This record gives sequence, structure tokens and C-alpha cells, in this order.
Amino acid sequence: MQEIADHWNIDYIKMPHWNQPTHIQNMLEFIEDESIEMLWVSGTNPMVSLPHLAKVRKLLTKPDLFLVCQDIFPTETTAVADVVLPAAQWSEKTECFTNADRTMHLANKAVDPPGEARSDLDIFLDFARRMEFKDKEGNPLCPYKEPEEVFEAWKRMSFDRPCDCSALSYAKLHGGSGITWPYTAEYPLGRERLFDDGKFFTDEDYCESYGHDLETGAPFTKAQYTAMAPAGRAILKPAHYVPPMEEPDENFPLRLLTGRNVYHFHTRTKTACN
Repeated sequence: MQEIADHWNIDYIKMPHWNQPTHIQNMLEFIEDESIEMLWVSGTNPMVSLPHLAKVRKLLTKPDLFLVCQDIFPTETTAVADVVLPAAQWSEKTECFTNADRTMHLANKAVDPPGEARSDLDIFLDFARRMEFKDKEGNPLCPYKEPEEVFEAWKRMSFDRPCDCSALSYAKLHGGSGITWPYTAEYPLGRERLFDDGKFFTDEDYCESYGHDLETGAPFTKAQYTAMAPAGRAILKPAHYVPPMEEPDENFPLRLLTGRNVYHFHTRTKTACN
């Protein structure tokens, strides 16, 4: 967090340094106790996709919650939003994205977005400009105008992290069928496989979190994690089988399975410049 604050030239206290990123279930709790009064939803439909939908719908339609929804077409969430921001889809914007296997791609804009639709990057940069976000010197916090500028900023922040791409150029992403991170002086073509040296990102001073108990969900403390002696080893966690609370019967004979197989799994993680 300190490195990010230095890069953005803002005070450390303005960074969310006191906790890990807040996941959606915690956000819903904060909406319920009114410590979150605005929610910006981008590219997803929580009014349909989240569990406990009755509670989700009640919270997202609270009169005192200001809901912004950014999407490429109308959804159940845009229907209840206070503000709807029409976004461009994949062929209507230049974007860099990373697949689940660490392969990075650059997709160039093929056509202009219709109507008032704009790329996610344009929307976020315009928001930053209208809010007049500034750094410590009074300069614009987000001075970028083109996707490549954002990519270069992300590259600098990736240095010495698992996804280090500090040696990758924007031009390199234009060729071939993608490049796997990390892309460094040590791996000038990208690293095909991680952990082939038997070293994992588990050192207690390097890992992002200490994990949690698979049965209770309780987070491990640093002392508990240290007791595992991670030292760059892979950590395998056993858990006892817990039977479902309800089994099929004559009245309800079906069992719902929400698992994915390899041909169904197609989630991709966006990185820096869409």
C-alpha cells in the first residue's frame, strides 16, 4: 500500500491499508448497517447472481443507497439503479486482459460503441476528472488519456510481484497468441510454468493473506500461519466431509450441482487497460 501511495503521489492514509480488499458479502453487511451509502456495480448482475437473493434485492433497493450500474445491456440491476452508465463491449474498446492461465492478450477496438456507450476506461477517467481527484502536488490523479498509458503505469506497479511484467512492451502484446506473466529480463518470452522450481508465494512476509479454516471459514492469524512453517512450500489443507443440510426426497428429487468442468470454465480476469 505504501508503494502504491508513493506511485500515485498521495498520502498513505488515503489508501485502504487497514484491511484486505472487501468482498461482496461484507459490502452487503456494510450496506445493511448504512456504512456504505453508494455502490458502483460494473459488468455484473448481483440482483441475479448473488446468493440469498431476497436479501440482496432488499439491500440494493434501499432508498438511502445510491446505486450506480455500468453495463453493456439492461439487466435486473440496471432496472433498480439510480444511475446507469452504458459501457462498451469487447469489440468496441481497446483492452488488455489476462486469462486464468496467466496469458495476457491485447484486443484492439474494431468498431465505435453505439449511442452514449463508452469504454470502462473512459468512464472511470471521466469520473476522476469530474470529481477533481488530485495528488499531493495538486496534479490530476488520473492524467491518462490512452489505454497504453494505463498499461505503462500498471507495468511499473507490477515490478517484483508475482505478475511482474516490467520488461513487457505494449508492442509485444500485438503479436502472437498471447504472453504469459511474469515477463521480465529473466523470462524474456514470458514464463510458461509457475512453481517448476518448487518455490511458492507462501513466505509469511510475502503472501497476501494467511488463509482460513476450510470448515469454519475463520481466518488464520499470523502465528497460526507461521506454525505451518510455509517457507515457500505449497500448503495443502484437509477438511472433513460435511453432508448437505437437505437430501433429495420424493417431493424434491433433484440435486443442484453448481460445479464447473474444464469446458465450462471461461472466466477471464481484466487487468489494466480496458
